[in-house]
Amino acid sequence: MYKKSVLVFSLLLWTNLFAQVTVNVTPANSTAGNATIHTVSFTSTVSLPGDGQIVLVYPSGFDLSSILVVSSPSMDGSLSYSVSGDSVILTRTGGTAQTPGDLEIVRLANVTNAPLASNYQLTLRIKNNAGTILESGVSSSFSILPGPLDHFSVVLTGSSMIAGTPFDATITAQDAFNNTVTVFNATADLSDLTGTLSPLQTTSFTSGVWSGKLTVRKTTSSNTITARAQGKAGTSNNFQVLPTILGTFTFDPILSPQIAGKAFSIKITAKDTLGNVKTDYTGNASLSEKTTTLEVEATGTNQTPSFTLGTWTGNILITQASKDIQITATGSGKTGVSGFFNVDPGPVDHFAILSIGDQSAGVPFPITVIALDLNENVVTNFSGPLCRVNLAHTGVGTLTPSQSGNFFNGVWTGNVTISRTQTGDRITVNDGAGHTGQSSPFNVVASTVDHFVISSISTQTAGVGFSVSVRAEDKENNLVTGFNGNASL
Repeated sequence: MYKKSVLVFSLLLWTNLFAQVTVNVTPANSTAGNATIHTVSFTSTVSLPGDGQIVLVYPSGFDLSSILVVSSPSMDGSLSYSVSGDSVILTRTGGTAQTPGDLEIVRLANVTNAPLASNYQLTLRIKNNAGTILESGVSSSFSILPGPLDHFSVVLTGSSMIAGTPFDATITAQDAFNNTVTVFNATADLSDLTGTLSPLQTTSFTSGVWSGKLTVRKTTSSNTITARAQGKAGTSNNFQVLPTILGTFTFDPILSPQIAGKAFSIKITAKDTLGNVKTDYTGNASLSEKTTTLEVEATGTNQTPSFTLGTWTGNILITQASKDIQITATGSGKTGVSGFFNVDPGPVDHFAILSIGDQSAGVPFPITVIALDLNENVVTNFSGPLCRVNLAHTGVGTLTPSQSGNFFNGVWTGNVTISRTQTGDRITVNDGAGHTGQSSPFNVVASTVDHFVISSISTQTAGVGFSVSVRAEDKENNLVTGFNGNASL
């Protein structure tokens, strides 16, 4: 008898454990995060006690804390409820037992849907008043759907892009809970902080997602991309845009004129092929210009030191004066030229006198005096009434005039005369301010015969021969050594 009772109890327990209630859940509004009415319908294989409990166990994410009303059109008696975590416990009072197989309906007002759009299942348990589970079951799946468009998620591949090089981007239309709004199939307008983004509009989204290539042409240390559509927007994380390959060198404007031999500052910038500063260029550049006298002060050559963050600023000097100079920078196979500027001569440092051939005493001959700076440039602004030099010579006799005429554009040409014959004479000049000059040596020879001079003759005896000395002289009384003719006495 004992064994039979045990067997009957075991069979009943085994049957209850496998009993499954059929459950369906229907939200009045399936939008993620919305508070709505949930209708739970179920069919039990056991009798639902009039004083029993129905326990609804929601999956994680549903907010049950604000449930306001629980009702059932299919059950008599009263129905009270309480909430414990993810469970709603419904307690029947004063009702009759429900017949197995009957469709039962329970409505819960103000259930807040889970924020994550997905498919969910609810667990339902039927208990007697002692808390024993009589039957349980899992609902068929019910869907929580994305809400309306709230913003865009903009995801880029990497945090460093290369200017002008396409990179991958994925833009997702999302609701307020970051669910993909799969019904969004429109386009979105695009922009970035540099104003050089392309394209500026996506093609149509597919199921709420767009993936494609974007390009930014301007370098920056901090950029973002924003997508906009239907009054909503979304912005990517910050990313930097780095320069592409070296394209050229540019110069900041150079003041004009500069002074020959005087150092002045220039700034050279390495640019990529899109005109961005090539901040990773740390090479140098060779500088050249038409006078071939350029020198970089820091190196003593035409080579700059290394660039820093794509730029070099330093002093150079050009010793030869010239108009319309352009500097060319060459480095890593690329070049760039400056704007035009002039290099003017420096102040007067000394004077030069053009070569003078042999001259005749007393005969005016032309000389040319040139005002030069320290680097042998003609000082063209040494010109006008106050620009004269004193004239002298190193030999004997008189040089006239003793002062030049007015210089014009750094040059004076005029006639001078030296009265005495001599060899190795030099003309000297000075401006009275410590600036001097000297010609190369030249000879002064006698001019043409102007008269004869007979040496003094003492008293002589008639009819007796005596000697005389006759000198052929020029007008300055110099002996005309080249005269080999006869003179009539």
